[in-house]
Amino acid sequence: MIYSFSRHGDIAIVADEVGIEIGIVGAHRLRVCYQPIFARLGASLCAVAVYGFAMPFQHGQAVPHQAFHDTVPPCERFAVTALGAALGLRNLEHAGAGGVRLALRADLQSAATAGRVRAAVRLLAVEIERNRLDPRAVSVELTGIAKADQRTVLAAFDALRHRGIAVAILEQGNGPALGLLPDPLRADVVRIDGAWFRAVARHAQTARLFAALVRAYRSSGAQVLVDGIATETGLRVALDSEAELFSGPLLAPPALAGEVFPDAPLPIEALFAERRVIQLFR
Repeated sequence: MIYSFSRHGDIAIVADEVGIEIGIVGAHRLRVCYQPIFARLGASLCAVAVYGFAMPFQHGQAVPHQAFHDTVPPCERFAVTALGAALGLRNLEHAGAGGVRLALRADLQSAATAGRVRAAVRLLAVEIERNRLDPRAVSVELTGIAKADQRTVLAAFDALRHRGIAVAILEQGNGPALGLLPDPLRADVVRIDGAWFRAVARHAQTARLFAALVRAYRSSGAQVLVDGIATETGLRVALDSEAELFSGPLLAPPALAGEVFPDAPLPIEALFAERRVIQLFR
């Protein structure tokens, strides 16, 4: 069966021979990857969530996201965002990640209007129900807030909160992420950008300031997710900051739907002792 996301039928979903659903965007195929997200439990890190994202392929080869994005007409970009979210929900059963939260992302810059955002959230709620998930176990990270119309941002927050879906935003080190939000909006989760975090973690002085930033976000009621943890130093800085959530290639690399999910706890001391080198997936 083909499920179309566009009037022209060139943005759609098909299922492969084992039931994993794949996106079609013109000549590209979108396959879902899941990045495990961990929380500290005593002396271990346990997977409590996954970030689901679509990876573009062409002729069986992975394609850089920006190169793929440039091939999508602006009028179709929000449909591609919706497609990626649907794939993340529909393939969760193939990730072996039962009982964990699912994190998704949506680009508000491509949404164009508040009405389109509300319609997209209604469709998201239908997909969540279709896949028998609790809306409270799903979060959506809103990107493109700085360039989006304020009415669109307000509509996104209102529609997601009305459905019981958590809202996440991104901190990239260019100013408090909450400052981008119209008052009195507050995010449920703040994700620390991995590239910026790795730069911060390399220097003791900035690492100490990072802990203060995490405390500020937590005092506003948001959970903090430190992304991009790739080294022992980065893991130590993240743990010392008292953030609640952690992700990165040192802990577990992203994996395509259908691959093994790390359901065993990771002893923290073993992560420091092993000195592993793990290749970045993307």
